[in-house]
Amino acid sequence: MVQQAAPERTPGAVHYRDADIRPDDVLVYHAAHASPLGAWLAGVDAVKIVDYHGITPPEFVRAYDPGLAVALSKARAELEPLAAGTTLGIAHSRYMERELEGIGFRNTATLPLLVDPARLAAPPDVATAARLRAGKRGHDLLFVSRMAPNKRIEDLLKVFAVYRRAWDRDARLFVVGRPDTRAYVEALQRFAGRLGVEEVHFAGRVSDPALAAYYASADVFVSMSEHEGFGLPWVEAMASGIPVIAYAAGALPETVGHAGIFFTEKRYEDVAALVDAVVGDPALRARLAAAGRERVAAFGPAQFEARVHQLFGAWFQPAA
Repeated sequence: MVQQAAPERTPGAVHYRDADIRPDDVLVYHAAHASPLGAWLAGVDAVKIVDYHGITPPEFVRAYDPGLAVALSKARAELEPLAAGTTLGIAHSRYMERELEGIGFRNTATLPLLVDPARLAAPPDVATAARLRAGKRGHDLLFVSRMAPNKRIEDLLKVFAVYRRAWDRDARLFVVGRPDTRAYVEALQRFAGRLGVEEVHFAGRVSDPALAAYYASADVFVSMSEHEGFGLPWVEAMASGIPVIAYAAGALPETVGHAGIFFTEKRYEDVAALVDAVVGDPALRARLAAAGRERVAAFGPAQFEARVHQLFGAWFQPAA
């Protein structure tokens, strides 16, 4: 049951207004964007579950895309009428669960994202790996995520500029992920030029094998993001054995746990020095890599299945 189906999903898809809904039907609504489905669902008599994927606070994007800021505000407002009639609100972190509670959802639970081991085990793209290896002279800093204003990539550029000038003149920075807000990406490119720092690479969206090559080349994963509902790339970095250094924002402290290094103030010189301390200490890197892989196990299929059964098992027991 959908608002609009992708072409390959059209056969068998039912438009929500044409669906025959009964009171004992269980409807799962994935909430992430503004949609007429929200208002429709609020008036439907059924068992309702809202799977909340998180909504970026509009103040992050208003300067770059006012229309998107309006849409984000609308998306959050659409959740409010759903709160009272929803049987369960699911969030992917305790941080996001508190957001649901703030909106008015009474019965909530946390279900961390499932980390797909097969995706993480994809062999690196040969051409990408060779290109990265050929150009490597110093340490490689990596950040993977959507290129969106809440990620504060401009702050990462400041850290990298300090790090290159004070610690490693041959270092490279790779930012991998789809450009989410065009004006923001263009502003980042101009800012990198004004900083006069070389070896900043905006790779854009890449395939899983190419992403595996970036993880394989990286010496450290550095994040200055200020709003994260879970942080899947941070988990991917840990699964790849890469030390994680991050600003303690959103759900990141609970997702990464004690397997990463967090800071609470954005002092760029201090963060750059922290990067140097991590990449220059093999024993510390090994400890962080081991802790990271142990932490990733908490998001595996067995743990996910157990949590799903804990939340929904009572509803799907066979009749006596």
